[in-house]
Amino acid sequence: MAPLKAPHPWGTKRPSLEQNFYEAMDRPENDVVDIKNNPVIEVTDKGIMTEDGVLREFDLIALATGFDAVTGGMKNMGLLDINGVDLKERWSDGTYSHIGLACADFPNMFFRKLSCNNTCLKNIVLTLTPVYGAQGPTAFSNGPSCVECQGDWIIDALAKLRKENITYLNATREAEKDWNQKVTELSDKTLFPISDSWYMGANIPGKKREQL
Repeated sequence: MAPLKAPHPWGTKRPSLEQNFYEAMDRPENDVVDIKNNPVIEVTDKGIMTEDGVLREFDLIALATGFDAVTGGMKNMGLLDINGVDLKERWSDGTYSHIGLACADFPNMFFRKLSCNNTCLKNIVLTLTPVYGAQGPTAFSNGPSCVECQGDWIIDALAKLRKENITYLNATREAEKDWNQKVTELSDKTLFPISDSWYMGANIPGKKREQL
């Protein structure tokens, strides 16, 4: 449970702070295996075989192999920009957004959930994706507080559009590049980039390593 050599700086992966987590893991019937040093080589009809030749027998195997956090869901939604280019292709070599809320050439699209009655939209076509935005505070923030700030920003933007009879709001590529650079500069001053975590997209083979 406490390796002699730290696998990563503490806190650069989400720490397990649930009640009784360590006590439960330390029970005699549980066996913690470092599969980086002792990888799985085969799954048999009885259990899991590791490189050391040990077959651990199980009645049930739960595959908890990580998830494509922050951007994965959005890239698999089939979202097309005004030129018909899929967001998955746009983000294939890195994530670009404006302040973690919008994407260039995806007009009137914000990365937040928003409850709004139709009368407030008035001729504005609005698409909302129900996720924390890429390159926003997201996993490093208190959720409800973050949602309030982002929601207020979107409402202010909608109010301006309505007041000035603007129906088309589109972030620029230059704004995306500036924000990407800012996020990278801030991240590089921390220890996060040196850990293989989902914060950095490093848990998905082939995914670009970057601060999400």
